[in-house]
Amino acid sequence: MKKIRNIVDRDVRTLSVYQKSLGLVDQVKIIHDALPWREKEVLGDQIWRAATSIAGNISEANAQVYISVSFRQLNSALGSGGETCTWLEILFRCGYIDQNTFDSLFEKVMEIRRMLIGMMKKLLVEMEDEIEVA
Repeated sequence: MKKIRNIVDRDVRTLSVYQKSLGLVDQVKIIHDALPWREKEVLGDQIWRAATSIAGNISEANAQVYISVSFRQLNSALGSGGETCTWLEILFRCGYIDQNTFDSLFEKVMEIRRMLIGMMKKLLVEMEDEIEVA
């Protein structure tokens, strides 16, 4: 039996973690657009996909009824955050972003990841407390 949340229509735009993830996407877009054509097609597309996946998975998690599905979507967002950090590191090592940009964006991703972990911990408690349905 899966556990469900109270069935309501939740507006993802009210979540600060979602807003922060969109802010990250805005900054990654600037980096993506500034890359040379060849790197835009490789590194740029990879970091763009990873960063947008964070926001997308947060949105999907927020819209779910089943707590376990929400948890999985947040876990995917967490993983995409880790991948985004890797692409930031590669862009920095290749000289496409400077130290300040790297540090700032890396910290933004880490902040988002900390927020996601907090949400996941809350969901774990909810999974124990919520009603069970067949």
